[in-house]
Amino acid sequence: MTESRSSASGRQTSMALMNAREEIEKKWAAAVKQQISSATRLDDPILFNYFPRLLERIAETLDPDSQREDPLKGNTAAQEHGGERARLTNFNISQIATEFYLLKETIHSVLESKVSVTQKEWLIVDRSIDLSLRESITSFALAETYIREQFIAMLAHDIRGPVAFIRMATSLLMEGVEPNVASDLYQRMADAAENAATLIDNILDASVIKASRRIKLGIQHCRIHEIIHKTIRNYQQDIRLEGPDLEGYWCPHGLKRILHNLLDNAIKYGDSTQPILIKTEQEHGALALSIHNRGQPIPIEEQENIFQPFHRSQQAEEQNVKGWGFGLPIVRGIVEAHGGTIEVDSTEALGTTISFTLPLDARPFQNALTLE
Repeated sequence: MTESRSSASGRQTSMALMNAREEIEKKWAAAVKQQISSATRLDDPILFNYFPRLLERIAETLDPDSQREDPLKGNTAAQEHGGERARLTNFNISQIATEFYLLKETIHSVLESKVSVTQKEWLIVDRSIDLSLRESITSFALAETYIREQFIAMLAHDIRGPVAFIRMATSLLMEGVEPNVASDLYQRMADAAENAATLIDNILDASVIKASRRIKLGIQHCRIHEIIHKTIRNYQQDIRLEGPDLEGYWCPHGLKRILHNLLDNAIKYGDSTQPILIKTEQEHGALALSIHNRGQPIPIEEQENIFQPFHRSQQAEEQNVKGWGFGLPIVRGIVEAHGGTIEVDSTEALGTTISFTLPLDARPFQNALTLE
């Protein structure tokens, strides 16, 4: 009789969990976005990840008629969750723990209002979540270690090139060369040093962004057309400029980095037979600047990921396009440090446009609060 009563309770709790799944997911997502800064901008497919399937497996484990004895046995979902959090988001281990604890709290609060849950059933729920958390954190740590090792190896390779050239050129200059050769070597040494310095700056800024801190800017009075013309003069691509020459208080070096990164991407992934259009406008007390190119659109599922530090799009991997995944995260970091916003619009018919707005006077935003 007791066993029959226990089985009936298990079926009832399992059914209640499945019926309340949508409510649990909605409340959990709201709590996660409120309490975890790294989750505020995540699209639902990345945020929810495998949690809906975890709820299904917990419900199956609670049901005595189900063949599932353990929600984690026989699948790698929790491990994949940790790896994806490392590769696709800015989550840290503490935030992963928080999202699992919030799931536990949400399940308890929702189920307690709908059905009487036995202590044994709560143990199944809590153990399932705790074990999932353990596997996710282990996988997250392993993925982070691998990413760090790969990053250091590739970084050393890329910095070695300009450093080796500078050493070689210095040796030649010390031995004595013709004046015209020396002049060329000096220029190429300066370019190599600039490349190395830019890479180091990008690494430092990407670390700042990943820690949810604001990039430091050197804001001064400047004109946007002057900055654009200085940036595009070394490009061979057909780049056109439309719109008024606005003036404001921005960081000229930061704007050049924004333009370089966006133009480099437009050239790498766009249609080389079509012009790139830079457009400026004044919009509600702000500079609105957009860069448009024709070519293959950015897939919808990639449009938020491209702003994540160290993220490499599937298109970049498939086309073997060289890059570190620094560019667009740094673009967004510089835009937000000005107090601005950025967005992507990319379709097959209209092409790709990355637009951002900056206040005409960005000085007050240097000390504004960040997500941290």
